Amino acid sequence: MAFAAPDANSGARGLPVEEVPSSRPDSGAPRPSLDVVDRRLRASSSTRRQAKVLKALGALFVVGAFGVTAAAHTFVASDQQRIDALQGQLGQALATQQELQVARAELESPSRVLAIAEHQLAWSRQAR
Repeated sequence: MAFAAPDANSGARGLPVEEVPSSRPDSGAPRPSLDVVDRRLRASSSTRRQAKVLKALGALFVVGAFGVTAAAHTFVASDQQRIDALQGQLGQALATQQELQVARAELESPSRVLAIAEHQLAWSRQAR
């Protein structure tokens, strides 16, 4: 004998109720457990599909952002190499310019000009 919870069919609360044989044939298989699920909490398949698509788009965006960043860094690195090479050439050109200015100053020195002029004057006197 079992005690049943109060319901509409029970005459009194907590009184023993005789078990009534089920009209269902007993298949011997265990019955699945039934759980109460709140429909608001259960996601539909379209909602899950939308979530998957949004996740995929988000991942694609992140990968694309990394790709763009890598490409930008590549361009910056190649431009920096070109700038370094040009700065090296500029340094060499400035050193050459400074050497040429020193040589010009030596060639234009008054003592040298006077020495050349005296030598040419002496040469022209001897040639007459």
